[in-house]
Amino acid sequence: MLIAEMFEKIGGIICEILECDRSTLFIVDKNRKELWSKHATDEHNIIRVAIGTGIAGTVAEQKELINLEDAYFDKRFNKETDTKTGYRTKSLICVPIIDRNSGECIGKYFSILK
Repeated sequence: MLIAEMFEKIGGIICEILECDRSTLFIVDKNRKELWSKHATDEHNIIRVAIGTGIAGTVAEQKELINLEDAYFDKRFNKETDTKTGYRTKSLICVPIIDRNSGECIGKYFSILK
């Protein structure tokens, strides 16, 4: 399965379970100290987020879930994507994916809830 197809399939399952509008699976790149993901609307575009910045980067760094009722009230939230797309993020949940053997964060899942 191509990675773009895998991201789309996992995202669809998560959205169905959580009844959310959107979801993004990020993978940790330890060498670059960043998270990356395929952009939801353009399979050729990759989103990159530095570990420790924004909601996604904070979750990867701290290895703790972030659940926000309204993202705009959190100073870590980056409004740039909303500005570009015209979408208004409301509530969200961001969950780290932890490797059971090493305890390291290897990815994280970010979902925008209705």
